[in-house]
Amino acid sequence: NSTPQKLYNGSTTVAPVVPTDRASVRLRPLDLDAVHVESGLWAERRNVSRRVSIPHARAQLEGAGNLWNLRLAAGLVDGPYRGSRDDSGASFPFLDSDVHKWLEAVGWELGQGPDRDLSAAADPVIDLLAAAQRDDGYLDSYFQVSQPGQEFTDLQWGHELYTLGHLVQAAIAWHRAAGDDRLLRIVERAVDLVDARFGPRGRAFVDGHPEIEMALVELYRTTGESRHLELARTLLERRGHGLLGEGRFGARYWQDHEPVRSAPDPVGHAVRQVYLDCGAVDLAVETGDPELLRAVIQRWERMVASKEYLKGALGSQHRAASFGD
Repeated sequence: NSTPQKLYNGSTTVAPVVPTDRASVRLRPLDLDAVHVESGLWAERRNVSRRVSIPHARAQLEGAGNLWNLRLAAGLVDGPYRGSRDDSGASFPFLDSDVHKWLEAVGWELGQGPDRDLSAAADPVIDLLAAAQRDDGYLDSYFQVSQPGQEFTDLQWGHELYTLGHLVQAAIAWHRAAGDDRLLRIVERAVDLVDARFGPRGRAFVDGHPEIEMALVELYRTTGESRHLELARTLLERRGHGLLGEGRFGARYWQDHEPVRSAPDPVGHAVRQVYLDCGAVDLAVETGDPELLRAVIQRWERMVASKEYLKGALGSQHRAASFGD
């Protein structure tokens, strides 16, 4: 492994979230090496994750077709796109995101210490993503293979920016923990394409599934490129103005019923709401935006007071995995 990289502002903290020295925060994350868990339950669970769960997940990505789809996008194999179908009959478009989440896990594990087996499992996957990425920076096997020519047309269910957000977070893990920028180079090309098309001066586009917003803020914290922060701001401010329409479950499902700055309650798909608010917090503390932060805190307090299980779980309704009353 290479030496972990400093952030652009000189910080040497290695953690998933590292606010800049200008962020309006009181507490800052501990470095990856600040705490050592050497025995007991959590040491056992971490060892199982490293030795069993992460390698098993790699095998699952192979067996379920996630890596096959990327090989199709790279032109390395021939055949049909592989993916389960949802209750509408459509193939899941977000299967690449599982690959990205797995790579993120490997990156943080390598930050704990070198591992030849994990590196040997991950290196071909990184090479595969590089091979599958188009010349213009686009990378999403579902649309490249199953829906060519339809890129960025399905705002409601395409999950393209959601999937890219997870790739951004994988790239940050490898950059910070392992000192490896191969994924970061892929990500910067992909994000530049999104920024050119849908940034502050681009077409009004927002993904039905939030996630990229917090990833973009962390990319800004990593690279110092202010355009990433502005893209996150643009995407957050667009939500809540009806761009996504009603869909099958109504505008509240994807938090498009009221702007992020004024929506009083957590509603709709629980995962989407929490991803959205994580991005809003990141943006608020980096830009010094108390109005935005107050709105998120209000939703947080109402969520904890009446929409959360005692153990911390969210999304009580089976239909649409949504918050209940």
